[in-house]
Amino acid sequence: MARKKGSGCGTVVAVATIAILWYASKHPESSMTDAAPTIVMLALVAGLISIFAKPSKCSICGQQTGRKTGWVTVGGKRKKACANCVRNVQAKVSRDAVRRMGI
Repeated sequence: MARKKGSGCGTVVAVATIAILWYASKHPESSMTDAAPTIVMLALVAGLISIFAKPSKCSICGQQTGRKTGWVTVGGKRKKACANCVRNVQAKVSRDAVRRMGI
């Protein structure tokens, strides 16, 4: 699944806003045109990070995970999993527990 168009714009705006506020608090006597190169560089770095950051993937099925992720233990190792795989693993664990109880 491809990244959605325009992802990371909020990050760039947030970093630029924080940079402006930080610069204004540290240098109240100077104008904002002095801060422009710094703010532009911070915005570019934040944009590049958001563009080239790898999206996280489910360790079990390989699907790109969204906000709903969880951790499951498979074979004694903790793995990051999507919501569907977490549900499937929990159902399997529950099913196996009920079988062991003999119900």
